[in-house]
Amino acid sequence: MTIEADLAAMNTTLDDLIPKQDGNLVRANDWNTLVEQLKVLGGIVATQQTELGRLDDMDAQLAALDGRVTSIENLLGTDDNAGSVLPRLQDLEANKLDRTTFEQYQATLDPLLLQYTVTLATDDTHYLLGEVATLTATVRRLDGSAVTTRPWLDFLVSWGDIQAVSGFDTRPGAGGRSVSVRTDTSGVARVRIKAETLASTSDTIDGDMSAFFATEISTQGQSKSMRQAVLDAANPQDNFMPIMYAQTTQRYDAGAASLQYVADKYYQGKYRVPDRDLWFPTGRWNDHRATIAVFAKDDSDPQTPDFGKGVSSIQINFRDWVGPWINDYQPDLPHVEDWPWVVEIPDILRDPQYNPDILIDYLDDHMDGLGLIGKHKVLESVGAAMGRAGGQGINPNAGPLINVVKDAVKTQKTLDLIAYDDNAGLGRGLSAVAQAVQHAAGTGNVQGQVLSMGTQVSDIGSKASSLESSYSVLNSRVNESTAQGENMMLALGSIDSKVGNINIVDADSVRGSVSAIKADIAALRFNLER
Repeated sequence: MTIEADLAAMNTTLDDLIPKQDGNLVRANDWNTLVEQLKVLGGIVATQQTELGRLDDMDAQLAALDGRVTSIENLLGTDDNAGSVLPRLQDLEANKLDRTTFEQYQATLDPLLLQYTVTLATDDTHYLLGEVATLTATVRRLDGSAVTTRPWLDFLVSWGDIQAVSGFDTRPGAGGRSVSVRTDTSGVARVRIKAETLASTSDTIDGDMSAFFATEISTQGQSKSMRQAVLDAANPQDNFMPIMYAQTTQRYDAGAASLQYVADKYYQGKYRVPDRDLWFPTGRWNDHRATIAVFAKDDSDPQTPDFGKGVSSIQINFRDWVGPWINDYQPDLPHVEDWPWVVEIPDILRDPQYNPDILIDYLDDHMDGLGLIGKHKVLESVGAAMGRAGGQGINPNAGPLINVVKDAVKTQKTLDLIAYDDNAGLGRGLSAVAQAVQHAAGTGNVQGQVLSMGTQVSDIGSKASSLESSYSVLNSRVNESTAQGENMMLALGSIDSKVGNINIVDADSVRGSVSAIKADIAALRFNLER
């Protein structure tokens, strides 16, 4: 029922209670009826209050709606106001692209969208000789979307040896400075980069060296890993370095096979003139900075056109710690001759029962387990030990040894280097020294045998000179290749910059940039074919 009906019914009920005369009593039933109608009136009043509240809410909503209508009128316009939408529509209509212009723009843009972007990331940018850097390349389309095929990546490194991580399709390049790797289904490829002189290290050696570099060393109340100590050191004589050198020497002389291999391969690559001492600058680090350039392409077939291209580059650094350690490890001859086992050599030469085999066996025993550098360190000390053997009491059979041992040591060092070149290790023992000792003992024609030894020294010297010459030619070629690579990197940087500056919403900018990029690519191809 409505409020009006409720009030009408209440009036009818109240009319039955009147009229009343003075002195009339109010019956209970009439009184109850009156009270009941008052309650009904109270309910009607409450309902009316609720309705008034709803009306207030409606007024607020109407006010907000009126504001929105005003905003719409400002956009669409009224009879008195043109609004802001209509002029914009008219402007768009006047400047819309026709179908031909749009298709021309689309034809220019589509080839660009086929291009790749290549992002490179490494676990670090600074490494030590003997460490392995892992490089991850991620390929995406120019618009950032994932690749739907598996592109190939050509990796070129200016210094070092580069190999694909196991599990990827790969095509190694000659010389170890390049490799072609196919990405996985997510557009990712990974390669490993080693120092150029340590390309042949095995996974076992790599793991052992990683553990070696993680060794903690301490000085002046501070502790660091050996790796961090070398990378943080301002120069090869920094606070932590003597501790690092001492730890390296202790493990090297104790026969740590992986450490010996890394140090000896480095030494063998540097030490090409046996009668010339190795010396490394002590005031600064020798850092080898390697630039890695990566080129993305659709496939590995050189006869098919590559519509998708991408290029990126990154630099990493390898710090040479081995050379400074060799400086520290090399013998200080005035002190080496005081080594206990070297001091005993003169007594062996004075022994009345002396024979050449005694001395050779003695030296072999003390060189057992030493690496190439350690063996040469011992050989250098032999001359000093022989100098102590002068004077009275030398066994006549041992006396001539002092005059020939210098050339024998030189020859032995050369034989060791050739043994490493032939992957024969140090299995030849002390053949040259042994021969010199036997000759000096007076067996056969001493003079003729000394001349024979001189001829062998000359032959070995010729081989060493030949190795030096080959190394010089190779170094020249490497320098030439490096220069060409640097020119390529400059050209590629120019191309990369122009691709990055393309304004894809400006057709003229796109066409101009594409023309400039084509010219740069043509120049780069001309330089590569020279």
